Amino acid sequence: DKVSCFTIDNKLFTRLSSKKEGVEGYFEIVCNQNDLVLYKKHHKNISKKIDLGRVYYEFFEKSSYLLRFENSYFKLINKSAIIKIFPDKKRLINKFYSRNNFMLKNNRDQFMVNLFRDVISV
Repeated sequence: DKVSCFTIDNKLFTRLSSKKEGVEGYFEIVCNQNDLVLYKKHHKNISKKIDLGRVYYEFFEKSSYLLRFENSYFKLINKSAIIKIFPDKKRLINKFYSRNNFMLKNNRDQFMVNLFRDVISV
């Protein structure tokens, strides 16, 4: 049996497994409101570097977001993907993106939490 959930630095991670929707692994629960659950998948990419005859590796963190809504999972690749899920909130989503562009670039987690808390789940 695999671990179903765990906590690191007050962040809750849960194991998701939905092979038909291509969802597998451990995801951080970023926001849980009403019937919406926003998950974050943490990835590390490795790059092999050679400099002056020495080999070293650089690691780059990359994250992706997943939404559980109405018992289905949706990959949140970009703004268009969010609008496709919530077409009735298109105007509000566009407005939120334009007003919070700085936050999107500097604190994507907080941006996504605010988007779902203030715009989507209202």
